[in-house]
Amino acid sequence: GAPAQAVGGEVLRLRALLGTEYVGPAGVGTTRGGGAQVQLSVVYDTGSADLWVSSDLCRGPPCTREGRHRYNHTASPTYRPPVGPKQLRTTYGSAELEGELGADDVRLGPLLARGQGLGMIAEARGEAFNYLPLEGIVGLAFPGLAKDPSTSLVGRLTSEASAAFSQFAFYLHRDLDLGGGIVWGGVDHRLYDGELLWFPVPQELYWAVDLVAFRVGGAHPRLLR
Repeated sequence: GAPAQAVGGEVLRLRALLGTEYVGPAGVGTTRGGGAQVQLSVVYDTGSADLWVSSDLCRGPPCTREGRHRYNHTASPTYRPPVGPKQLRTTYGSAELEGELGADDVRLGPLLARGQGLGMIAEARGEAFNYLPLEGIVGLAFPGLAKDPSTSLVGRLTSEASAAFSQFAFYLHRDLDLGGGIVWGGVDHRLYDGELLWFPVPQELYWAVDLVAFRVGGAHPRLLR
């Protein structure tokens, strides 16, 4: 697909669900008029790398429950099938998703990723999708965790001419009613005090850092190496 492009501001607002999940909008597909075919309420997840959306392939609950939305790939003129039919499955801590691989335009806040690979949910199992109004997952971990490389948004942003948006930051407000946000393209200096410290990621899978020392209460730090 074409490089991801900026189409607006830089902050994507998130809504808290029970204090355990933070969800935000994702526009998927295209109408004849050029806008997003559907706005889905998705989890922005730094612990996975696949992009999954609730789709017309899912014909039963929880996808079809009242108030939930689905992407209809047959009605989007920008949808593109893979070279050959391909099944996907991703297992999470509280859910398992199965479906088919496809590609379409995806809008995430200020980002427009044309021809982005995505998993079209055909079956969703697990407590998270049963009890919370979730309509997809946007994995923001490294591409090495993706079941299919084309479904990795991070891989897309770091490999194309979108360097201005190859950084992102989360802000989660302590008041759940205020939710939080994703800041695309850097950080918002109004949301923190002091200087940022940068640490290397030891393995490009999860956003993890080496644990050098830890301290409990006022005890002296205990070095681990």
